[in-house]
Amino acid sequence: MNDVLVNVVLPLVLSVMMFTMGLTLTVEDFVRVGKKPKAFFLGVFNQMLVLPIAVFIIATLSGLRPEFAVGFMILAACPGGITSNVMCYYARGDTALSISLTAIVSLVSFITLPLIVGYSISHFMSGEQAANFPMSRIAISLFVINVIPVSIGMATLHYFPKLATKIAPWFDRITVVLFIVIVVGAVKRNWDLVVANLGDLGGISLVICAVMLAVGFITARLMKLDKSQATTISMETGVQNAATAILIGGTILGSEFLYLPGAIYGVCMYLPAGILILGARYFINKKAVATV
Repeated sequence: MNDVLVNVVLPLVLSVMMFTMGLTLTVEDFVRVGKKPKAFFLGVFNQMLVLPIAVFIIATLSGLRPEFAVGFMILAACPGGITSNVMCYYARGDTALSISLTAIVSLVSFITLPLIVGYSISHFMSGEQAANFPMSRIAISLFVINVIPVSIGMATLHYFPKLATKIAPWFDRITVVLFIVIVVGAVKRNWDLVVANLGDLGGISLVICAVMLAVGFITARLMKLDKSQATTISMETGVQNAATAILIGGTILGSEFLYLPGAIYGVCMYLPAGILILGARYFINKKAVATV
């Protein structure tokens, strides 16, 4: 990938996305999670355990080249990001729950993501590659890109509430556009590789997203959560932050093969997620009002 796009623009975009999330968070939001413990813990369980296990099984059975299998595991270890929050809002899900889940999973991902990716590299790739895995660099990078910007955003909301309220909607729009630009840029930059592998990676991306959206909704309903909460759990389980996957695979690990699954997923996920948004908005949650 272009060095400027990967090393400068991408980390900056992710930091802005996390800052934007922080502009909407207060300490009370985390306290409120305790009032919906069943929904919250199911969301965390699905995203941090069920999703990586499911993707691991799919990657193993698919017979993908090792780098692509690890690329999908990188994706599975990523949090949902602002994209899932926006999709949840339009689907009339429980947006407050969505933001809380994304925030907390994002904050702990600097610990969980290196562990999941490190194990995946040792399983799918050579011992030498596993030995050279930069776990500490990934952890520090995610801490700087995720935790610090969220903290600054929350501090801005706390000390300058009028300013935060005024700029948050604009940052929301900007980050969604920048996210799309990053994904499209990653795909375009490696167009030959995309074309050569689109059949396999695109198909698996659609399967992963569709299956995990379904798993999220079904498990939520089995746990007797309402439809709005089930929609949120579905989105948080099935929609991952492709930009973070591109950062890990392309910037830190330096391989187009490792970030390509995330880039293709970032395009493909809009099909099953879009179907869920339409179905939830006009049928499942037709009478619901999105929480803001």
